[in-house]
Amino acid sequence: DIRDYLYQKSLFPAMIPMTPETLAIEQAMARQILRFATQRMLERWPETELSFERIFISGATLTQAPTAAQSLMLMLDGLQPVGVNVVMLDPYGLSQALGAIAGANTLLPAQIVESGAYSNLGTVICPVSDAKTGTVILKLKVTYEDGTDTRLEVKQGSLVPLPVRNGQVVHLEVETLHGTVLDPCLPRLKRFKIIGGLCGAVVDARGRPIVLPDDAVRRRELLLRWARGAEDRRSA
Repeated sequence: DIRDYLYQKSLFPAMIPMTPETLAIEQAMARQILRFATQRMLERWPETELSFERIFISGATLTQAPTAAQSLMLMLDGLQPVGVNVVMLDPYGLSQALGAIAGANTLLPAQIVESGAYSNLGTVICPVSDAKTGTVILKLKVTYEDGTDTRLEVKQGSLVPLPVRNGQVVHLEVETLHGTVLDPCLPRLKRFKIIGGLCGAVVDARGRPIVLPDDAVRRRELLLRWARGAEDRRSA
């Protein structure tokens, strides 16, 4: 059934998934394509760090997922970035046109990006750690503009939403434990400001690369727990 659906999709790329099963197939393929492209890039440029100031998500499968959290998870599972990244969603399919016009007008793409045509999906914090699953690797202090704060602990192997609303500005102070590196490109980064997006902000401490259990039951439970974590909204 999966192979038949993929054949149909290759013949009719604009075909929309009509059932939860076909949606799951398309999203699984999107993850695999992203992961394969990332691996090929790393093979060609092995010194590349997957830490970016901004990550732009484009393409119908990624941008038109049923929920913003699913779009975020597709990117996190496929690209598996590290460090502190702001994820931008391209709901109108502007990226290809902006890439084509950039050679003739270098300012226009920057102006459109800052115009609000792209949606802030959220900030993702992806620490790098070799600690065992369940070990506390980060301690975070989230300070709000009114001076109040909240503190969180993040364990290796977890996906933790932060108590940040869409558009809310907060200041983060991060303490790394057990040799954890918050951002390989900014090794001294400990304090910084973020703005919550559609998914608020998320700490992805699942490790890099993400390793799934061989047992099908445990693997399914883990994937469901991560999916629920991404959909969760902590009160801010």
